[in-house]
Order: sequence, then structure tokens, then C-alpha cells
Amino acid sequence: MGTLAAASEDHSGTVTLDKGGSFQYNVAGLNDHKYQYWSYSWSTDQFFMNWNPCLDWYINEEADSMYLNYDYQDYDPNSGNSFYWNYSVYLTK
Repeated sequence: MGTLAAASEDHSGTVTLDKGGSFQYNVAGLNDHKYQYWSYSWSTDQFFMNWNPCLDWYINEEADSMYLNYDYQDYDPNSGNSFYWNYSVYLTK
């Protein structure tokens, strides 16, 4: 069984958040990674991205910013490989 080399990509753009759980990148270059979904659990104080708990997150109220780190499982139908993307997202106003 083969392995895939890690890919590193950097993008910047506008993100739209709404209280219904929609987190959408408005960046055409993200292609299939453009649409991400977030939620928050008041009972556990945990953010979720794409229905999975974030690995790490924090809110900086003074800088009016937020950081999210999460994995997203993906599948390549051409190769049959299943793999994870690791996202580090910095949101600033």
C-alpha cells in the first residue's frame, strides 16, 4: 500500500458565519474545501467543524479574532485513498 505526500496550502479570503451552523469560505481557490460547517455545544464548551470536535480552538476577545484547528476526512475516488486534511483557520474581523 502506498502513501501520499503531505500537501500544504495557504489561502486567505472572507468567511461568512451564521447562527444556523453555516461556515462558508468565499474563496474560489479552495475548490471542494470551500464549504465547511460549524457548531458549538454550550454543555461541553466545544466547537465542532463538519460534525467533528475541533482539535483546538480559542477566541481572543481583545483582538476580535478566533482560531480553529480541525481534521476533515476526505476520499479520492480515483485512487481509492482515504485521508485527512488538517485545517488551521484564523478568523479576524
